[in-house]
Amino acid sequence: MQNVFIRAAAIAAVAVTLVFASSTDAGTVPYHELQIGESVVLSEVLVNGSIPGLIVGDKMFDRFIYSFTGDMPEPDDISVTAIEVDDHYGIRFQGPFVDLPGGGLSDAALTFEVAVTPEAIERGWRISDAHLFGSGFGDFSLAGPGAFISVDENFIGNTPRATENGADAGMTVFASNSGAGGSRGEDSVFFDKLHTRLKVQKDILAFSTEEGQLPARMTIIDQTFSQQVIPEPTTMLLLGMGMIGMAVARRR
Repeated sequence: MQNVFIRAAAIAAVAVTLVFASSTDAGTVPYHELQIGESVVLSEVLVNGSIPGLIVGDKMFDRFIYSFTGDMPEPDDISVTAIEVDDHYGIRFQGPFVDLPGGGLSDAALTFEVAVTPEAIERGWRISDAHLFGSGFGDFSLAGPGAFISVDENFIGNTPRATENGADAGMTVFASNSGAGGSRGEDSVFFDKLHTRLKVQKDILAFSTEEGQLPARMTIIDQTFSQQVIPEPTTMLLLGMGMIGMAVARRR
């Protein structure tokens, strides 16, 4: 029985590695491994860009899509940097995400996918939770009454569905002079199920009033993903056999 589980695990690991190879070697251009603190320009990693994807620690990031309106930055003006927070890997988007005083809203949509590397999958790692951080608001009171900027994130379109407590998972960071005002610089989500790959969607929306002396802005958006190890099949088998043995011993 143990040989069967070991053989199945080996076949699964080879299959995952083949999928990774076929996706990263498309056009003979491999994924780019970023060291912590190293950056690339967002336009380089967009779909049909010169870099098909990024590797940061035990995570892969790919399929970047970016669109914007108003005063939001061009993809050439946004850097993507490898980060690590509390041993969890992620990426930082740094750029002038702003809305200038006067005029209408400025909006940007940023989507990408994150996956566990084949090597980490083979070791049993899975994505368990995600963390979002926003900073670089400046003195937001100078953006004018009613001004705001927010990053709303969701994980819609994943299989299995990405949920927290049974509802679609999502996070928000913001700064606002509207209503009661205030700000929230970080948010987290803990998924009901573990994942090997996730689709991530961000909507960055900003508005600065005509009375504003400075733009509504957020210049740094950090994203990290935490992971857990799932027990290997042989470990689960041994655990089950142990529990059965304990039950038999108690009956005796």
